[in-house]
Amino acid sequence: MANQLLEIVFLISGIKIAAMTNTTARPSVPDPEDAGCFITVAICTRNRAALLVKAIRSVLPQLTPDTELLVVDNASTDDTLQVCEQLAGETYAVAYLLEPRLGLSVARNTSLSKARGRYVLFLDDDAMAEAGWLAAYRSFLLNPPAPGIAVVGGAVIPFYDQPPPPWITPRDTLFDYGSQPLRLAGGGLSGCNSAYCREKVIAVGLFEEKLGYQGSSLIPREETELQDRLIKAGWDCWWLPGAAVQHFVATERFNIRSMANSAFNSGRAAAIHRLKIATSVRRRLALRMGRLFAAPFHIVINLLPALFLFSLGRQKPAVRALCRVTRAAGWAWQLLKPLAE
Repeated sequence: MANQLLEIVFLISGIKIAAMTNTTARPSVPDPEDAGCFITVAICTRNRAALLVKAIRSVLPQLTPDTELLVVDNASTDDTLQVCEQLAGETYAVAYLLEPRLGLSVARNTSLSKARGRYVLFLDDDAMAEAGWLAAYRSFLLNPPAPGIAVVGGAVIPFYDQPPPPWITPRDTLFDYGSQPLRLAGGGLSGCNSAYCREKVIAVGLFEEKLGYQGSSLIPREETELQDRLIKAGWDCWWLPGAAVQHFVATERFNIRSMANSAFNSGRAAAIHRLKIATSVRRRLALRMGRLFAAPFHIVINLLPALFLFSLGRQKPAVRALCRVTRAAGWAWQLLKPLAE
């Protein structure tokens, strides 16, 4: 049936496999009395089997009786399933779930609906948890510094397959708010290292599925958008030191075209978010008219310095100016797109 959720669970080499044909139904809130599992570590993956092995192996030694590891396969066409089967021969701690609908936000929502834990701790398939990572989350969530915490996240340390170009430094991709726990006024925790309270996230409507990776395309800010909604609903967002992950950063991300494309999609994401929170037709129209009027000026005043800086060989500020150009273009393109459809 087209709108019915079908789940087939069977055992393959010690892995629980779930094939899902439709995950559009709103998941039910978990029973608070079913407290056997406190944290579910969720790794959403697509066609990154080699990196996935490293991510899983970084978590396995850290699992405790009240934690679990769930791999959500977002329609991979490589040997992701075989990798999980192999790991199942070593441990029964890996649960595998197939989500056939493309989209990282879709896979994360599936994790939230199917995880047994009260909290779902997301780790990217191209990241590795450092020692003490899960213990830091567990200690923080068992003894929270304040009531009403909906999301908490830690540091992201980049590592590269090859040295990046000289105009990129590790600090450009380092995510770290410091050595003390901190309550954040707005969202912004990294999606590859953050834990969410299932009940609270389900209550505010899960991840926005228009945002995030969808196959090879990316419209970012899905984590920030959800975190902002949680804060607006009255819940807290916290920074957790001592819970770091290492995140693989491919060298190809550091060519000018890739960075400009990323900035363009960031502009699209910002437009989607602003349109979503505009509460009336009048406000959405005002947003469109204002941004579309300003976009040519933003583009020109950043494009001219970008060209000048490139001519001087100052690539780092030139690329940043160019990214401001493409971000403004992404804003405008997304605002015009609904009018053309």
